[in-house]
Amino acid sequence: MSSAPPRLRVLLLLPGPRSESDAAFATLASASTAIDLERLADCTESGLRDRLARGDVHVLHFVGRGKVRAAANHAVVELDASGGGTRTVNARHLAGLFAQQPSLQLVVVQPSSPSEQLADLDTVLFELGVPAALAAPAVSTRAAGFASRLYGALAGGATLERACAAAREALVGEPALSGAVRLATARPGHVLTARPAAASPPAVAANAAPAAVSQPAAAPPSAVDSEHAQRERRLQEIQRVLAAKRAAGQFDVFLCHNHLDKPAVKDIAQALKARGLLPWLDQWELPPGQPWQPLLERQIGNIRAAAVCVGRAGVGPWQEQELYGFLSEFVSRRAPVIPVLLPGAPVKPELPIFLRLMTYVDFGLSDPEPMAQLEWGITGVRPEGA
Repeated sequence: MSSAPPRLRVLLLLPGPRSESDAAFATLASASTAIDLERLADCTESGLRDRLARGDVHVLHFVGRGKVRAAANHAVVELDASGGGTRTVNARHLAGLFAQQPSLQLVVVQPSSPSEQLADLDTVLFELGVPAALAAPAVSTRAAGFASRLYGALAGGATLERACAAAREALVGEPALSGAVRLATARPGHVLTARPAAASPPAVAANAAPAAVSQPAAAPPSAVDSEHAQRERRLQEIQRVLAAKRAAGQFDVFLCHNHLDKPAVKDIAQALKARGLLPWLDQWELPPGQPWQPLLERQIGNIRAAAVCVGRAGVGPWQEQELYGFLSEFVSRRAPVIPVLLPGAPVKPELPIFLRLMTYVDFGLSDPEPMAQLEWGITGVRPEGA
């Protein structure tokens, strides 16, 4: 007697006030006839991490609040805090958690109410490496049929595109709601699968000929191998994000420095890239034999922040020219301008007047961690360690 095929498991992440999350769950529960619907009991970051580590999640459906910054790839969502209340979590960090769950094939992003805005959070997650992300209309009685049509189509073997279209059809007559439905996928035509565990080898009849050679079973991957694979996936994700930013000409931070401090500044630039942030460094971005001013003038508007690096050599003449020539661009856009003290910088360095009242990052200290502090200054989102 054959067993029933495995069903898609959808993990509902419903942080926030209990009354609000209960209402959201009630509108989604009608979809459970076609899928295995699991509501995450502990909607903290650690609770989500622990559940994903156990595997067997094919779709993560987030209903809640968040904020997308004007700068691409910088977004936060609200999760429950372990001590009560809520805390914001960087979307980049969430994407890293999702990348460690190989069975996860789709993330659905849905505002908890019509007054909430999660615009472009799906796009941010997709650009950070989530295989597919779908923006859903806010939870409401008018959008109640969305989830059942979506998951019914996915459970029936429809492609992501067809399931998205079916869900949109449930919103006929509601152009504002249907217009909120958006799908981003790196695998057009993909059909979600439950990915069952490997089947046992078929039984051999008593009179069957023996196998020529019996090969030993492959040893399960070690914890070290798993950690290595995770690092490789993370590195590939970061490289893809950096390549996309470079192709779009979108830099995260302009590294203004004295050329005598170049080695220390390059170390910082490499560390920023390891965090998925793309720095503008003259040695990497200015082609030889061409004047630097016109090129920098064209690119400066696409750089989100400036870091003014000061080391043993102090502020050099070319650095002063950059400071006073281009600072006005960052100030007019209200972009961060961050003083950065390099290792070996004087205890009380001579900073330009306009920087003396700004909070600086000191790489001569270990607490707070300076790279985390610099990332916080650039993105406006506080990472762990800052």
